[in-house]
Amino acid sequence: MIKPVVRQGELGPADLRIVMSQQVALSYVLQLTVRMLLEEPLLDASFYQGDLLLAAVSAPASAWACYQI
Repeated sequence: MIKPVVRQGELGPADLRIVMSQQVALSYVLQLTVRMLLEEPLLDASFYQGDLLLAAVSAPASAWACYQI
């Protein structure tokens, strides 16, 4: 069993942007990202305002399947 290097509460906006951009564990990371973006939609994760939002909306549609609109 692989143990996580970073605990759930330790992922910051920059970490989430990187993992989202690399499309790793999207079902898990997308939930954390959405929670952050609900509080501050244009959050500056590391490069510019809204970079985390851009990474989130760039996720494939299959990652968003758990969210019903």
